[in-house]
Amino acid sequence: MRYQGTYEVFYNLEDDEYALLNFPPLETDNRVLAEVERVYPTMKVLLSKVKNGELDRELAAIQQGKPLPIYQAEKITLICEDVSRKFAQLIAEDSRYLDNLEWRDLEKVLAEVFKELGFAVELTPGSKDGGKDIVVECVVDELQYTYIIEIKHWRSGKRVNHSHVRHFLNVIVSEKRKGGLFLSTSGYSNNIFSTFTKIERQQLKLGDKNKVVSLCKRYVQTKSGLLYPREPLTEVLFEQTIEVL
Repeated sequence: MRYQGTYEVFYNLEDDEYALLNFPPLETDNRVLAEVERVYPTMKVLLSKVKNGELDRELAAIQQGKPLPIYQAEKITLICEDVSRKFAQLIAEDSRYLDNLEWRDLEKVLAEVFKELGFAVELTPGSKDGGKDIVVECVVDELQYTYIIEIKHWRSGKRVNHSHVRHFLNVIVSEKRKGGLFLSTSGYSNNIFSTFTKIERQQLKLGDKNKVVSLCKRYVQTKSGLLYPREPLTEVLFEQTIEVL
């Protein structure tokens, strides 16, 4: 028994744990699509199901009107994303909530924030992330732009120094990204950009705790329908960053 219809599966690497489902517009029955979204929250599905044919069998069952349970892995993903959304709301209300948030949790929060603001988002692994925590993509004037984001949330209060920023800039250049945003909730050391060229300063923007809070506030306004970003997403990404003279 196979699913009688068309769908696509997107994933970045062969060893990714999850894949994303996409159904062509107007080619899928609304009832089927609604049930698929219920079973696979955010349209994420374990990649192993794609490879062993289980996904196709489950979609066929949904097509025939057979209810399927929400699997534990998808439940966990949904719960984690819901927690991240709630943290974003708390940070928007009071920045002191950041003080008790672990670094990985903040990465997840900001990934959800950027997703809601309209970016395509990839949250990198907690270790061996290649010098970047989040990759975001957006389309401006029919052109696609990709930026990387590095987040330092050191609860010790230690400031980011020149070497951390230089390493991140090297990642931007080596991966040929359009630019990058470095976020440090504990601030930066003095003269952080003293050895950087004018072109390098244009490639990299710095944000502090205020930028994190600003993103969370924009997230809350957007999600509530009070704000829809009319300006290009590139401006949303880099507004209220630190001016480096």
